Amino acid sequence: MRRTEIAQGVEEITRAISHSNLIQAVRAAMTTSHRTMADTTTRIPADAMEAILSSLQTYSVFAANFSDATKEIAEIFNLSALTGTKFWQLLLSPDRDSMNAIYEISEALNLVTNHLPQVIELLESDTLAKTIKGIDSHHPKYADRGIIRLILIDNDENPSSPRRLSDLLEGTQTLYNVCALINQEPTEELRIIACDSGSDQSFDLVGAAKVVDCVKELILSMWDRIVYFRELQMSQRIKLVAETLPLLEQLAKLEERNGISAEEATRLRYGLAEGAGKFLASKAIIAEMEKAEVTRFNPRQLIAPEQKLLSAHAHDSIEENALSEEEQATLKHLQERAIRQTGSKTENETDDRL
Repeated sequence: MRRTEIAQGVEEITRAISHSNLIQAVRAAMTTSHRTMADTTTRIPADAMEAILSSLQTYSVFAANFSDATKEIAEIFNLSALTGTKFWQLLLSPDRDSMNAIYEISEALNLVTNHLPQVIELLESDTLAKTIKGIDSHHPKYADRGIIRLILIDNDENPSSPRRLSDLLEGTQTLYNVCALINQEPTEELRIIACDSGSDQSFDLVGAAKVVDCVKELILSMWDRIVYFRELQMSQRIKLVAETLPLLEQLAKLEERNGISAEEATRLRYGLAEGAGKFLASKAIIAEMEKAEVTRFNPRQLIAPEQKLLSAHAHDSIEENALSEEEQATLKHLQERAIRQTGSKTENETDDRL
């Protein structure tokens, strides 16, 4: 799990706790449980129980939409119990067991909301945090700046390598240059302001906001077309993607208006194809692709290794190796018998024609 995933997960959880008034609800549950344990004739007031259950229900709605990383963090701090019926039942029947469960949840909530965010701040990149804050606050120093986060998915089938990293960064820079020229913005070297690693690697790059947005849209359209051509091999898909990108139409219009020369247009088309090819070959994604509202597909499934087709010889070898010696002998006997029957039938058909 990357540092950014941990930080985003903690932020998701604290937001869910705050919006559901969960801390107040748990405190109320502790108070009413103390009273009912001290006096068995006392019952939890209906309005108090309704408020507690309402908070738990609201939190459960938030929790159902947690990312996988956030769910893992919630599990570590035992907050997943809040969405379970067992904890809800304990609230309805106050006793020593329920008091212990409520106390443990209260301690976990205190840790997550008051202490964990301070630890997360120590893990964050100072440069990245300062840049994001500057962009959000419209600071003059960060005027017209935008950030793109590249994610290099790392697993057994697609291990990270210098070649993948080189393709990713070179492809992104090439796409950035093409977007800058088409949008008639000055070209510049993208600046890497943060790197992160865990199960995957990520790289935060900063550049001109308008051009960065163009690159993001371009990458999203590239992967949309990869899905459309999913029945083809990756090399074929990359070629077709490079030939059907919507930016090509924008480039053609710019050439028609004499905004650029034919030679420059040809160079940009080549650069677009080269940049798209390298980026897709790196099998990287951008942060926006992990958001369900942006894409309708799982980007991690897209980079699964391609199924290699077996040659006839390899297929025969596998079939033979899968049979025992006795089964192979039987198969050979049946094949020879079929050949003899076919030959006999052919001879009879020939005699009939004669």
